[in-house]
Amino acid sequence: MQIKRVTALLVALGLTISMLTGCGKTEEANNTQVEESVESVESDDKEEVEVEDKGITFPLEEPITLTVAALTNNEYILEDSLAMRRMEEMTNVHVEFTYMPVSEAEKRTILLNSGDYPDVFLKCHMEEEHFATGAIIPLEDMVREYAPNYSALMDKYDAWDKTTAADGHTYTLAQIQPNSYMNPILYINETWLENIGMKTPTNLEEFYNVLKAFKEQDANGNGDPDDEIPFLTCSDFDKLWNFAQCIGINRQSHDSNEWALDNENDEIYYWPASEKGKEMAAFLEKLYDEGLLYNDTFVSSHEQTDALGSSAPIAGCVLQWAAYEMVGRTEEGGYGNDFDALNPLEGLLPVSSGIAAGTFAITDACEYPEIALAWIDYLYSEEGAIAAWMGEEGVTYEVKGDGSWAYITDGEYGEDPYASATIQQGGGVNLPVLIPDRYIYEKYIDPTNIVETKKVAAKQRILENYVYDAPFPTITLTEEENDTYSTVNADLKPYWKQYYAEVITGKKDLDATWDEFVAEMEEMGLTEIVDIYNAAYDRVK
Repeated sequence: MQIKRVTALLVALGLTISMLTGCGKTEEANNTQVEESVESVESDDKEEVEVEDKGITFPLEEPITLTVAALTNNEYILEDSLAMRRMEEMTNVHVEFTYMPVSEAEKRTILLNSGDYPDVFLKCHMEEEHFATGAIIPLEDMVREYAPNYSALMDKYDAWDKTTAADGHTYTLAQIQPNSYMNPILYINETWLENIGMKTPTNLEEFYNVLKAFKEQDANGNGDPDDEIPFLTCSDFDKLWNFAQCIGINRQSHDSNEWALDNENDEIYYWPASEKGKEMAAFLEKLYDEGLLYNDTFVSSHEQTDALGSSAPIAGCVLQWAAYEMVGRTEEGGYGNDFDALNPLEGLLPVSSGIAAGTFAITDACEYPEIALAWIDYLYSEEGAIAAWMGEEGVTYEVKGDGSWAYITDGEYGEDPYASATIQQGGGVNLPVLIPDRYIYEKYIDPTNIVETKKVAAKQRILENYVYDAPFPTITLTEEENDTYSTVNADLKPYWKQYYAEVITGKKDLDATWDEFVAEMEEMGLTEIVDIYNAAYDRVK
């Protein structure tokens, strides 16, 4: 029977979809999945139109199986998550997962090139190289029809360009979290501030003066003026680029990504080779030289720096994505309570567009892609988003009298339902989902979780009280451009990071070696990839 595609209507709560097509393999291949009943009528202007008379409804009358590949970074599996189990019950869409460790993400390309790949990639961060295989199908012709929740959000945030590939097609859906502050949070020891009689710093100069006082004035008050670490971070020294905003560097992302937007001249530049990059290197060199930056910053792991705070208050500022041992201690003495999350220092406020593309893609192995879109669109409703991030009220989380909420840690999903019951499962990979405000603002209500409670509170302050700078634009390179960029930057990136580390730690003199450093990068192809990025930026404009 010929099956015609008609307009679909997704009702988020009831999951009712009026459509005549689906995706996946049926349990019984010979069963007819839908019955088509289309009649012709005449409109007032005598044009003949087709009117859908009978569609299908979730749960489907016949079960459908989707094969799905996903990245994972822990022992939990998605089919055991509460959200996936509920989605199967509601839709009659069964999902069979295969997994790839996050550390082996290159298997995505290998799998696509093998010709033996699944119907869907989920939590896999699909990119241009994967689209180039020809196995990922474009979605733009059906996403509005079969994913109305998603489409409404993309319209609301004017974000369609952020998921458009270099060839003009839309191959993936995005994780949606508008107005996302990009940097890790800097925690500062307020007890030490009180001991030295200084106020919370608001700009880079005040931050330096506070660190200097922490070192020179026995900030922890134990009589030993030499045991304080004014500023503690770890070998993942990308966190140090947290200060780029204070120098006026509008970077592409929160880590060491090399690209920045020059708002004044309206162009993209490679900030490690810029005068602003040099200025930041000089500031960090000064901190290190004066003993204000932890002297083992470039050789210590997250775990090692966290452990430094497990027995005694020895740090004034901590900069890591998580600092649970250092900031989160709840033993008697309240060391963790000494810290609070610091508002961003004066300068640019780095903000993500909140639209992370690549989270969901459908391959040409999928027989009926429409149901795959309708199935995943549930996660872009408020109800679906809460199911994905929080689980189910009374099972994985409870709502308190003041309207706040907390995970249930003694229920059927154990001490960590965030990891075991939700689709997020501990982090690491973006999801095809809306992130609800309830989750962002109230994720860790339990007052014993000091670190995350303060982090969420700080981010809420930032979202509500700061004026954002324009986020870095979404830059999409053609396949040819990406090949050139990847080859050149594979050499440039380790070179500049090594140079900065040597300058900061005093192994190289910044002024004496800077011109040679920039010239060497130009020899390695810097000018070529800057031209490539600006050509891509011009296409965006």
